[in-house]
Amino acid sequence: MAGTEDLLERLRPQLLSLDDDALAIAASKGLVRRARKELEQGGDLQLQISGDRASVVVEDYTVTLPTHNLLEATCTCPAANLCRHILVGCLWLRSQLPAQPPAAAAAAVLPSPQLPAYSLEELSAWAGKTTLRDGFAFLAREFPQTEGDDPITVHFPQANVTCRYSSSTGLTGMLCTCKARRVCPHQVAAVLTMLQSQGTTPALSTVSPTSKVSTTAAAARVIAAAQTLLEQVVAVGLLHLSDISQQQFATLAVSAQAAKLPRLSLALRGVAREIDLYLKRDAAADSDRLFDRAAHTYALCGALEQAAPDYPAYLVGQSRSQYDDVGTLQLIGVGAYPWRTKSDYGGLTVLFWDREAKRWCSWSESRPLFQRQGFEPAQAYLQPGPWEGVTNPAEASQSCLRLCNARRNHQQRLSTSSQTFGVTLRLTQAANWQSVGLCFQDWGMLRDRLDSVRPVGLVDHDPLDRLVIVRPHRWGDRQFDPVQQHFTWILYDAQDNALTLSVRFTETKSTALE
Repeated sequence: MAGTEDLLERLRPQLLSLDDDALAIAASKGLVRRARKELEQGGDLQLQISGDRASVVVEDYTVTLPTHNLLEATCTCPAANLCRHILVGCLWLRSQLPAQPPAAAAAAVLPSPQLPAYSLEELSAWAGKTTLRDGFAFLAREFPQTEGDDPITVHFPQANVTCRYSSSTGLTGMLCTCKARRVCPHQVAAVLTMLQSQGTTPALSTVSPTSKVSTTAAAARVIAAAQTLLEQVVAVGLLHLSDISQQQFATLAVSAQAAKLPRLSLALRGVAREIDLYLKRDAAADSDRLFDRAAHTYALCGALEQAAPDYPAYLVGQSRSQYDDVGTLQLIGVGAYPWRTKSDYGGLTVLFWDREAKRWCSWSESRPLFQRQGFEPAQAYLQPGPWEGVTNPAEASQSCLRLCNARRNHQQRLSTSSQTFGVTLRLTQAANWQSVGLCFQDWGMLRDRLDSVRPVGLVDHDPLDRLVIVRPHRWGDRQFDPVQQHFTWILYDAQDNALTLSVRFTETKSTALE
């Protein structure tokens, strides 16, 4: 009996840290509830001790729990992952903890120890170099939220992932809702977040010194060449450009891509496209827009030049959008709209409100219309998709959904992955619209919101941040100007402040105006 009590005292920190929330992260809330019900129904469970391991017989299966980390337990049942027998064993052991005398309990309440100052080598040995690098990249595009002292919970709302760290188990006992079999980038990002809060963040060198010098030199040459070319274009005058100027910008865009500056490459390509429209005397050509693009590109070059050689991620950009697994999402479909760009791309976008992350996300389908493949954005609204279990985008835009195995990028765009499937719960009701956190009835508060998310300078911004829902107190006059081809509708709030909605008539917006 003394051996059992000694073992339970050694396991006390782990058992106390493995509350129902921790077990739900390791398994699922439903499995934890089922395990608790089985434990409450009673049963003759016995603890056997063998060295540094403890065994508990649950039903006809034996659960073996290593004392250094209870969640590394194994069970003789056929389940491949953490099963209910292991959960029953952990819950039962926690219920067997002897009560501490008040004096001992008071003495045990000590300030939670800080996270050890893990070095880069220790983190690399724990997670592996690839996972460590992925963890740094994941953290760079996330906004983590930290709660608690010990255990510490780190939530990544954009990725819909929660990690949990306990000093009793250390790195090897970290939990993550993604339930990866190995150390995942989310756990690495959680540790880095906790280290940041303590002011001890290790720096990661992702490339060898030789390749870094080579890449930095190539980037510096491209930046200098872009600045020189832009200055020459302005000196010559935007109305006196030639085919050579367009070709120079297009070539320089390729060089910027090779120098791993995708944002600069995209900006240079945009200038080349504007020059091409002007040279072709296309109706879509606009000298003001060309000047704006050139000025923006020149400012980007200046910012990159000042930041060299450690270019910030938002100035460098991404060559290809990366989609992360975000698990199950609870979405409210709020609408859809077709669109067409001046570069002759068309598409359909469906808008959702993520109830957990409390922010917008979207799904889009687009095609190059100049290839004449028969794609019509308005028709795509009724075509099958975008996920298995959802009839079409029309249903998705008007329904509350549970989206399983979802994938999403840093711009909150949902992927059309074959592994993703949706469950339509019900049609979107008025109460669902009111639950959206960005629903405004006061135009003063609306103005403050839009001012707070207005893009400033070169900082990367999310277009969905400026999306809101308005609830007018009363509806005013509406009219269509046949000369300007503008439809306007005046809305009033409770203080009788006016808000003018304006929609310009285009081919893609004709249905909305009808």
